[in-house]
Parts: sequence; structure tokens; C-alpha cells
Amino acid sequence: MFRGDKNHEKKEAVVRARDFSRKLRFQGSLYFRRLCGSEEGIIPPPSSRKLALCLKSTQIINSAKKKALG
Repeated sequence: MFRGDKNHEKKEAVVRARDFSRKLRFQGSLYFRRLCGSEEGIIPPPSSRKLALCLKSTQIINSAKKKALG
């Protein structure tokens, strides 16, 4: 990758987010709870990357619910 190639980085991030949402759909809420650290009801301080994924997956779930409910 070339230095300063922001467009390429954005594309990679979009692909990672898309793959993550697919994985989330396949593995269901257990994966989501494990990712967010709320499996036992204890939420550890997550890393910024994990937190970003957790927030992104929450948005995916919420938008899916809205679409399902019409």
C-alpha cells in the first residue's frame, strides 16, 4: 500500500465492516455479546477498535430491526 493512500484505507475499512456485519448475522447475538463484553453482564473497558465494532454492530442490528418492523 502506498503511503497516504486514504482512499484505499477507506475501501478496506468498508470491506472489513461489511465482512463483520455478515459474520454478525451468521453467528448471531452470542458473538455480539462476546464482542461487547456483556456476556456475563460485566462490561470491561474495551479497546477503541472493539468499541467501534460494537457500536457499528449495534447500528446494524437497530437498522435491521427498523426495516423488519416497517
